[in-house]
Amino acid sequence: MDHVGFDAFYRQEHARVLAVVVALSGGAELAGDAADEAFARALARWDRVSRMASPAAWTAKVALNVVRHSTRRLRRERVLLAENAPA
Repeated sequence: MDHVGFDAFYRQEHARVLAVVVALSGGAELAGDAADEAFARALARWDRVSRMASPAAWTAKVALNVVRHSTRRLRRERVLLAENAPA
């Protein structure tokens, strides 16, 4: 795995990917966690991701998917807690 290439990619694109995710998700903490997860996934697949037309776009899309998944999970948890709250 080309860690040097990934390191340069991370330094160059992290702030931009994070800004996109914050802007589209509305939450800085969740966006930061999602961006970190997306960059970890990019690193794990760097041989393939590095050959894509836009690795940053792929990483941002993954981060947004992580946000969507987390948001849905939190909503389901809130509903279950409300349904099972003591009366």
